[in-house]
Amino acid sequence: MLLECESCGAPLDVQDGVSVVRCHYCGRSAAVDRFRQVAQVTPAGFVPPREWTPPASASVPSRPLTYRPRAVRRGGCGAVMALVIAGVVGFVAWRATGAVDALTITTDSTELKSMLSQALSAASAAVDVANQQKQLIGGGITGDTVPVICSGNDAATITGKVLSMPAGVPVIASGNCRLRLVNCTVTGVTGISATGNASVTVEGGTIAGKGPAIVLMGNTTLDVSGGASLTGDMTVTAAANAHARVRASSITGTHYAVQASGNASVDTETSKVTGRVLGRHSATGH
Repeated sequence: MLLECESCGAPLDVQDGVSVVRCHYCGRSAAVDRFRQVAQVTPAGFVPPREWTPPASASVPSRPLTYRPRAVRRGGCGAVMALVIAGVVGFVAWRATGAVDALTITTDSTELKSMLSQALSAASAAVDVANQQKQLIGGGITGDTVPVICSGNDAATITGKVLSMPAGVPVIASGNCRLRLVNCTVTGVTGISATGNASVTVEGGTIAGKGPAIVLMGNTTLDVSGGASLTGDMTVTAAANAHARVRASSITGTHYAVQASGNASVDTETSKVTGRVLGRHSATGH
C-alpha cells in the first residue's frame, strides 16, 4: 500500500502486514495507522522520488530530503523504463488529486499550493529518469505516445494530437525545453506540468485537468492563443518566477481559474476568465 509520512508528507511504499513504518526521507518511525493511506495497493511500477521537499505545513524544515534506504534498481529495457515513468507520473496524479480533495474541504490556499508544488517535484523526477535512459525510449517528440516528456534543450512542435492520461500527466516540460502544441487535445489529472526554464506555447485546442489544467514552476513561461480552451478545478497555477500570457482564449475554473504565488504572474488580457482569481493577475481588455 502507499502511505503518506505524517512528518514530511513523503510517499511510502509499505508491504502488507507491516506494523511500524520508517520514512526513507526524514527517518520518522511510527505505527502504520499514524500515516494517511493514499492507496490500498501501491501503483504498479511506482518509484519513490529521489528527493522530497516537505510542504510548508510539515513538522520538519521545508528543504530537500534524499531517499536513502537503497539505490533504485536500473532497468535494462524500454518496458522497465515505461514502468518507472508510469510509477512516478502516477504519483503526480495522486498529489494533484489530493489537492482537489483538499480544496473541497478547506479554503487554505497555502496548503493547496504546497501540494501542487509536490506534484511538480514528482513530475521533475519522472523527467530525470527519462533523461538517464533516453536511448531506451528512442525517437523524437511526436505526440504519438504519452506522457510527452520535453527536457534539456529539446525543441518540438506537436500538431493535432490527442494527448490523454486519465490518471496521470500527459505533458511534462523541464530544463530549457521549447514545446509548442498546435490544436491539440490534452487531458489528465493535470494536463501540463512545467518546471525549470521550460517554455510552452499553446495555439488553439483544449487543455483540461481534473485538478489543475496547467502547473507552472521555476522560470517557466506559457503563451496561449488562438481560441484555446483551458478548463480545470484550479485551471492555471503558477508559482516561483513563472509567467503565463493567455490571449484571445478562455480559462474556466470550478474553484479557481487562476492562481499565482511568489513572483509568478498570469496575464489574461482579451481572454474570458470564469472562476476565482488568486495572486498577481492582469486582466484588462476582457
